[in-house]
Amino acid sequence: MEVDRIDMVLFNDALIHLGAIHRILRTDAGHALLIGVSGSGKHLLARLAAFIAGMTTYEISVTRVYRETEFREDLKRLFNLMSEKPDSFVFLLGDAQITDEGRACGYVVQPRYMYLIIK
Repeated sequence: MEVDRIDMVLFNDALIHLGAIHRILRTDAGHALLIGVSGSGKHLLARLAAFIAGMTTYEISVTRVYRETEFREDLKRLFNLMSEKPDSFVFLLGDAQITDEGRACGYVVQPRYMYLIIK
């Protein structure tokens, strides 16, 4: 497992949220939608909780030419990886990866405030 060094400050609320995310990841079919302002640490806490739980995070990398076909290919890649170890992957999808908000959901959401975790 590749580990990145991260400089961070943990305070009481962050530790409470970290524990909640970790608990969600440890449950069967656990998933979460983290909502908060940009830069509030949703992504970092999700990655840290996955690391503590011994899980591998999978994130897509969106480019300017990223379309639905590339998204489907990324999902295929994820499912192939998950077939080897189904309980050890966490799929992180952040607001930066949502390029067409109207097709992403059937209702209006302020995507810059959300982060989706699927186990």
